[in-house]
Amino acid sequence: MIVEANRGFERITGYTREEAVGKTMLELNIWKHPEERHRLIERMIAEGVVHNFPFQAQDRNGEVHDVVTSTGTFILDGVSYYVAITHDVGEEKAVQRALAASEARLKTIFDAAPVPIAVVRLADFTYLATNPAHERLFGVSDAAVRGKTIREASIVILDEKSKMHEQTKRLVAQGSLDNEEAEAYDAKGRRITFVYSSRIIEMEGE
Repeated sequence: MIVEANRGFERITGYTREEAVGKTMLELNIWKHPEERHRLIERMIAEGVVHNFPFQAQDRNGEVHDVVTSTGTFILDGVSYYVAITHDVGEEKAVQRALAASEARLKTIFDAAPVPIAVVRLADFTYLATNPAHERLFGVSDAAVRGKTIREASIVILDEKSKMHEQTKRLVAQGSLDNEEAEAYDAKGRRITFVYSSRIIEMEGE
């Protein structure tokens, strides 16, 4: 039976403190899936304190909220009680779903792009990702080059008269390059000439 509730409880459930006190959570139909409550109680009995237990709470209008609750048990005047602190994580989950969808769209574009694309860490020129078109041009898969530097990969950049070195210096100074010509030996030893553009971007602080 609920003996006290605050405004946070009112926001999530839609029930006022006066409506809730004296009722049970089951009477208020707050648990969308009552069997989840049984699992929480089992953990409370076994552990005493439960952190971030996820469940779906249903408010008085039938709207479902994704929440997590942390509980602790205590005894007062010989009676056992528990306190539950509950947090609505619905918005956080929506953001996570949106980010996942965005990442999936970007990966689809990255993989489907008809031109070779490589993401390279500027600090040490390590490959972080390449797309299928890059493999078709240079004859080496993403799995084979990922985590390796350009020197370690099976691609030999021909830097005649330090042209590539000069291009890299301009990239660092300007942040971008467009339509620069370069030559390389691919993984099969075939000499290829290509035109490339580069952009310096920031990902995860690098």
